[in-house]
Formats: sequence, structure tokens, C-alpha cells
Amino acid sequence: MGYQEELIKSIRKLKEEKEVNYFNVENDIQKGYIIVKYEKLLLEEKKLYDDKIKIILPKNFKIMDKDLVASKYTLSNSPDYVYTSEDTTVNFNFSLEEVEILNDEIEEIRDIVLNEFKRIYPASNMENIEIIETEGKKIGTFSFVLPVLDGDLFNKIYLVPLKIGLLILTFSCDIFQKKEWENILNNIVLTLRENNI
Repeated sequence: MGYQEELIKSIRKLKEEKEVNYFNVENDIQKGYIIVKYEKLLLEEKKLYDDKIKIILPKNFKIMDKDLVASKYTLSNSPDYVYTSEDTTVNFNFSLEEVEILNDEIEEIRDIVLNEFKRIYPASNMENIEIIETEGKKIGTFSFVLPVLDGDLFNKIYLVPLKIGLLILTFSCDIFQKKEWENILNNIVLTLRENNI
């Protein structure tokens, strides 16, 4: 089945659910769901690092199979957790560097990581380079599109200073889903909570 046929099938199915307007989507994670690719994704809290960190993600996103992680990432570059969609085209990767990072250092850290990505992927434009400030915390972020074998991959990196270290959250999806996810990513990241230790 082609992409268009799949899309038409999804739209017909969704028209039956009258309480949600799938064509004028204003995603608000406070509602407990988001709409992506004409699909309603229920949200739930996921726990990481022995329940030290919590974040709200789509309910149907599961931890990626270890064999699939091994095939997608080098051993030295493998994230601690990969939450992935059922078709594995959308991923939230989590890695923790156990170093103490102060809020005031996050912009410098972001720039160091950003420059490393520029060096590794010189053909990719780095975009949305910013610092998000919330509740006394600074989060460094940037995004880029990476050409891969079967198309282009949208990536967004978040650098979050926590008590237990520097959390590196990497989001990726195929380029066709970029616009929909880009509008809600910051809100998802802002649900990140650290338990008192």
C-alpha cells in the first residue's frame, strides 16, 4: 500500500471520531493526547534511570529492541534508552553524562556539542539554535536535517542539566513528519521531571 492510500485510509478512519478535529490540529499535551499524521496518540509518563527521571511521551512508544539498537547505533554511540514508535520511524533517545553542569554553563556546552555536529555533518545546516528557560532551568537545543540512505532525517538535540548529570535527549523522525513533531517537541521536553534524590 502506498503512502497516499495509507493516508486516505487513516483520514477515513479518523472522520468517524468526531470529538477531535484532525484537520485543524492545535496540539496541547495537557489534553492527554497529540495528533500526528492524522493519528491520535495518547500520552503517558515514562520513567528512566531507575525512576530518577520522568517524561511524558506517546503511550504506544516502547523501548526499542536491543538488536535493533545495536544495528542502528555503534556500541560507543548507543543511547541508554530509545523510545520508538511502532514503525520505528520516530525516536526519542536518552543518554546521561554523569557530570555536574551548572545552568550558566549550558549555552557553552550546547555550542561545543553544536560545533561537533557541524564538524561531523558539514553538509547539514544547524537550525533552531536556542536556549529554553523554564522554572529556573536552561535547556540548550538545536536541530538539523541529515541525509540518510532512504531519505532525510530530522533531528533535534536537547541538553538538559540535572542533579544526576547532563541529559542528552535526541529526537529523530523522517522529514515528512518534521513539521508536526517540531511544533510539540519543546512542550514534551518541558514535561521532564527529576525526582528528588
